[in-house]
Amino acid sequence: LQVRLFENDEEKRQSVLSETVRKLEDLAEAGLLEQPIASVSDRITVCDSLEEALVGAGYVQESIVEDLAVKKALFAELDRLTDSHVVLASSTSTIVASLFAENLAGRERCLVVHPANPPHFLRVAEIVPAAFTSASAIAITRDLLQRVDIAPIVLDREIEGFAFNRLQGALLREAYCLVRDGIISPADIDTLVREGLGRRWSLIGPFM
Repeated sequence: LQVRLFENDEEKRQSVLSETVRKLEDLAEAGLLEQPIASVSDRITVCDSLEEALVGAGYVQESIVEDLAVKKALFAELDRLTDSHVVLASSTSTIVASLFAENLAGRERCLVVHPANPPHFLRVAEIVPAAFTSASAIAITRDLLQRVDIAPIVLDREIEGFAFNRLQGALLREAYCLVRDGIISPADIDTLVREGLGRRWSLIGPFM
């Protein structure tokens, strides 16, 4: 898809394309990129203003700092600058949409889309709607993720930490406790997850 990107920090804005190419080179070297690097990077346009990036946009994904006040201010701008049918999604991993979008005129098109990290490698993202998010916004987002080969996980309601972090956090807490209590070394924990649980769970989930 054609992507337009804006970043406030000029230094980061100038380096984003070269950083993207480096990630694409890593994927290509590992045999995980089906298209030529140039054909992917050529679809990305870096813009000098938020207004320029939003012209004609069909979907907006915000990926800024985890600061509620900053998100509120940005989503007010996004709501003002985009057409009413455009979905406004946040990449936040901690802040639910009802906290930053509740008072917006177009709040029904706002939700969280929380990608697994690193998002260019882990092909899954959580869709977390607020109570006011429309079914249309959820459907548009789900379809878009599927179109770019990202598995959409739709939560029925907002919860603290969402699902990905809740599952990850449970394993991490137990791992820290096992090391703290002198049961096992950090290196062996990593091996257990990487060579054992990681391999098993890459094929079958806990319910399968």
